[in-house]
Amino acid sequence: KAVVSTQSTGGAERKHRNDTKQIQKLSQQEKGQLAQSSEVTYLKPIVRTFDKPGCSYSDAYNSSGYCADNSKLSDCYSDPDNEVSSPKKPCIGETRDVCSLTSRSSVHDTLRWLRNNRFNNYLQTFNNYAGSDLLRLSRSDLKDLMGVTDGIRLHNALQNRALTCSICLYVLFEGSGAPSTVYQAIYLESLTYRELMSKVCATFNIDPNTIVGIQKSGPSGISIAVTDDVVRHLANDACFVFTLLNTDRAGMCIIHLK
Repeated sequence: KAVVSTQSTGGAERKHRNDTKQIQKLSQQEKGQLAQSSEVTYLKPIVRTFDKPGCSYSDAYNSSGYCADNSKLSDCYSDPDNEVSSPKKPCIGETRDVCSLTSRSSVHDTLRWLRNNRFNNYLQTFNNYAGSDLLRLSRSDLKDLMGVTDGIRLHNALQNRALTCSICLYVLFEGSGAPSTVYQAIYLESLTYRELMSKVCATFNIDPNTIVGIQKSGPSGISIAVTDDVVRHLANDACFVFTLLNTDRAGMCIIHLK
């Protein structure tokens, strides 16, 4: 037994009537500036020209986002028709930008995050918003600024950012005087070496000007230099005990995580 449901077209018909009334109020000169209506939609083919040798059409859909000579795809082809934008795969390193919005994000970084998450129509609306400004907006605020549909979509994107991009590390300072078994929680948002160092120093009252680097114990007891890439691949809820290692420079130390 099949159940067929129908939806009322009252809303669309009402909008059509309102639009017709608005058009009838226009002068002949204003009407002449409007695009002619059509019962069908005309599709325009996209013709791409490749500006660099060695780049093929299939490169535009490879998984790396780079051509054979390691150049970005955006540098390899151009679209001669400015009315139609060319779809491009994100290049290496851009996937992280999609979820890199934090309270420390600048206005430029915030606009780039909005663009990467397909909120191009609202770049002017949030033209002066830094990351902290955008993150303070409630669901209701976003609906008022963008309408119900896009407001909810942006709210969900911001919530997803918080779930996927932040990690929590549990850290214990060994050699801080009185022995302690209580770990401190450190939350990372931008997942960078500099953020990790500043938050460790702030949590344990260490002068960041005396820290020249961070190391991490690796397989077989080797020491690994901590970089932005290493921080991005740290497991959520990981536990670390760290000590301060003296260096050849007087008063300077290295944070060693193990």
